Parts: sequence; structure tokens; C-alpha cells
Amino acid sequence: MRSTAIILLGFVILIGSSLLINHWINYTSVNILIELEHVEELLDSKKFEEAQVKIGNTYKYWLEIKNWYAIVLNHNTLKSIEISYLRLQQYINYQDTSLAHAELKTLQLLLKDIPESESFKIYNIL
Repeated sequence: MRSTAIILLGFVILIGSSLLINHWINYTSVNILIELEHVEELLDSKKFEEAQVKIGNTYKYWLEIKNWYAIVLNHNTLKSIEISYLRLQQYINYQDTSLAHAELKTLQLLLKDIPESESFKIYNIL
């Protein structure tokens, strides 16, 4: 009886922590995506300095949470996001609107994929 209770407690802790991590990943990625939508609006209106500041702020936020993401995410995904951020910063710095938009969409796709790939679904378990 005691071992059954310990096993059940272990499963509850495992599932609870998985749900908590999933919620945190969704929350942080949505925050970044909202900021990137603002960057897109700034690029459309040719406000490159403001877009550069906004990208710099989201990149700093990314660097803060990246270490926590590294616990649960594939490191190739993290590197791809970081490379995309650096490219986007350079395209905005050189005021290349078309390449900046393309890289921004790439970055948004990478960030949208994180919650989907790490969600608690049966096909992710099997």
C-alpha cells in the first residue's frame, strides 16, 4: 500500500510539473510573439530605430528564459531562434525591410512551434 501511494505521488508530481512547464512555455512564447507583432508594425511604418530597440528588448528577454528552455527543448531549436534573432537585428540595422520581414516570419514560426512541440498530447508521448 505504501509503495502504491509513493508511485501515485510520483505520477502526480510528474504530471503536475509537466503541466506547469507547458503553461510557462506557452506564456513566455506568447509574450515574445506579441512583441514581435509590434516589431512588424514598426517595420511597416519604417520606424527602424524603434524596431531595433524592441528587438533588442525581446532578445534580452529571450536570453533570460533561454537557460530554462534548454532544460526541456532541443538545443538545435534554441540555436535556430538565436540565429534568427541576430539576423533580424542586422536586417533592421541595415534597414532592409523585405529581409527583415522574412526573418521576422521565420522567428515567429520557430517560436510558435515551441508550445506545439512541447505540449502534453498523446502523439508527443508515443
